[in-house]
Amino acid sequence: MSQELLARRCGYNRATVANVEAGNQRPTIHTLLSLANPLGIDYRSLLPSPNELGEQVVGDELSQLPKKLQKVVEAASVGDTGKVENFIRGAVDGTS
Repeated sequence: MSQELLARRCGYNRATVANVEAGNQRPTIHTLLSLANPLGIDYRSLLPSPNELGEQVVGDELSQLPKKLQKVVEAASVGDTGKVENFIRGAVDGTS
């Protein structure tokens, strides 16, 4: 099925489907359900396995989250929008 056809069937534009497929966009569960239904698959098959994610990496990232959030809150409180934007950019692309 083409990206265009899938997009039409689930109510998204082709760019959204392409970005999810390429890993450039983190889809919500709702988006995964919308994509999975026209494909006739379970949405969970679209999710990476724990091995693909790297269980240790995920655990390490979660343990660092409170520190990262504290830094972003501190940056926001003093008006350092550059640090806040860097944090958000990293969260979106998975590097924060």
